[in-house]
Amino acid sequence: MCEALPVGMLARLSALGAERARWAQGHRDARLAEQEQAVLGAVRAALPDLLGAVVRLSVTTLDPGVARVRRRCPACGGRTRVPSWRPRQVRSICGPLRISRPWYHCRRCRRGSSPVDDALDLAPRAALSDGLGAWVVRLGATTTFREAAALLAELTGLVVAPDTVRAQSTRCGAALAATEQAAVAQVLATQASAAPVDEAPGALVIEADGVMVRYRDGWHEVKVGLVGGALGGPLHAPSYIAVREEAEHFGPRLLSEAARRGALDVIGWDGPLGGRSLAALRPVHVGGDGAP
Repeated sequence: MCEALPVGMLARLSALGAERARWAQGHRDARLAEQEQAVLGAVRAALPDLLGAVVRLSVTTLDPGVARVRRRCPACGGRTRVPSWRPRQVRSICGPLRISRPWYHCRRCRRGSSPVDDALDLAPRAALSDGLGAWVVRLGATTTFREAAALLAELTGLVVAPDTVRAQSTRCGAALAATEQAAVAQVLATQASAAPVDEAPGALVIEADGVMVRYRDGWHEVKVGLVGGALGGPLHAPSYIAVREEAEHFGPRLLSEAARRGALDVIGWDGPLGGRSLAALRPVHVGGDGAP
């Protein structure tokens, strides 16, 4: 048995179909490029309404009856007041999402929160959804921030300022750098991989070198490292790191990546069964240019 579509969603889809039918009647034998742009533009215009309808159907705490239930503050556990309703707008890959959601205020710690934000996994004051944020960072890491914003608008119709691309990319880069530094510290402390091991096949090969890269303030050396598996012929499943830092910091970083590829895996033990023995690690071949 098929369930009937909600009235609002059905009306939007029906309007979309009727608009395209009228367009087709008025553009007989139009070129494919013209037709695909017309359909794409109409679908893009309808996406925000459809996303909003789906969100309102799926998030239970948007139901006024559910929202009236008293809740505990997620910060301190105190009782919250009967909610008011506050609007929120987030830019998503489907366009702007505008919702009015219940807002609870805690009398004890005086903080506010909405279970709708928690259900949608929306960070406080986040202007972009995770999906759109990932697109922005991907483009921002590929080209200049201005060109990234232009490409996003051209390919998706979504308008994001170059400064937003910069801020989103910088924030993501800082989080990634902090994660990498924490992994390096853990490897040095435990002599084991901080991440799940993605073992390179065959003999483990590690190479390190430096390349000169032109920055705005001149030329600087960037340390580069490669970790892969040798089974004869080209390296298999290589992974790479590149960073602008001194050798004493780059060494532990390269060790962290090598550990993730299996360099610190124990493959056996040397010594008597009843006494102290030494752990045997897999063979590792390190290539470099002889620099300190």
